[in-house]
Amino acid sequence: MSCCKNWLPAVLLGFWTLWFAVVSASNLADLAHSLGWLPPGWRFVSGNYALLEKTTSIYSLPSWGNLALFIGVIAWELVATCLLARTLAAACRGALSARPLDRAIAVAAGLFAAFVLADELLLAFATGLEATHLRILVALLVTLLVVRPPQSP
Repeated sequence: MSCCKNWLPAVLLGFWTLWFAVVSASNLADLAHSLGWLPPGWRFVSGNYALLEKTTSIYSLPSWGNLALFIGVIAWELVATCLLARTLAAACRGALSARPLDRAIAVAAGLFAAFVLADELLLAFATGLEATHLRILVALLVTLLVVRPPQSP
């Protein structure tokens, strides 16, 4: 990343951008697979739709409710991916500023904060999901602390 003015923000933002892009793609494939749009042997699926169905079964959520939740999560992931990519581009230009970075991390971290709350509401903490979601939330917030430039007065 020699083209980047400050390599650490670019590496960290690049990681999160790619991670959210891959998660979004595997969840989109999982959605398509669940709807029967992909062949049964399709391997690139997250398995998160089945996990969502299992987790929400405690409240007998209808299938359309699970579908709406999953589509909402995918949309949230795609927005986070786009915001992180824009922030990464700014970091590579040497033009990283606090407000767009805060926005990108807030959207990304907000998803995992919502997951932690959902884990509690759905009593999913026994599955280990909450611990995973908390670790990702903390990692995103640490990234913000590490790469955030000082705000101008």
